Amino acid sequence: MIRNMVLAFFCFSGMVIFSQAPQQKQARFDHSIQPYLVALSVADLDRTVAWYQQNLGFEVKKKADFPEHKVRIAMMAGGDFWLELIERQGAKPWKDHLPSLKDSMDIHGLKKMAFAAKDVTGLFEAFKAQGVTISNPPWTDDFLGFRVKTFICKDPDGNSIQFFQKLDDPDR
Repeated sequence: MIRNMVLAFFCFSGMVIFSQAPQQKQARFDHSIQPYLVALSVADLDRTVAWYQQNLGFEVKKKADFPEHKVRIAMMAGGDFWLELIERQGAKPWKDHLPSLKDSMDIHGLKKMAFAAKDVTGLFEAFKAQGVTISNPPWTDDFLGFRVKTFICKDPDGNSIQFFQKLDDPDR
């Protein structure tokens, strides 16, 4: 009887302990965060720096060489957004490592970066005139629940950059 009481006590105590265990709280997400920096591996740092300066207006804020690591870095800013360009001696594009893949969408990792633009059509025309590689010409859609005009281009290293213009007028 005492044994049963002790066993009942431990079982009941365990239920109380487990039932009073703190519940996992769902993490709160602070939606005030904004994109800050993207780092890209590039084949030719100087060429890519010039491309981002000429085509997107980024400014070089700092350059650094790390010969012991065979790395050169340029930190560029476009408004509050930073771009870190990294040239590593001997690095190769993903296509050289995985020649059987036809598209970067077949592997995990960064696929593109995107920017808001006030005039997607004007930006597209300017890029076309400058010889920037366009992978997807402008189109409109409402995939995000609102209408946007968008296009995708490539930087000198084949990185995809998409530009979005939110359309206020649904008939545009």
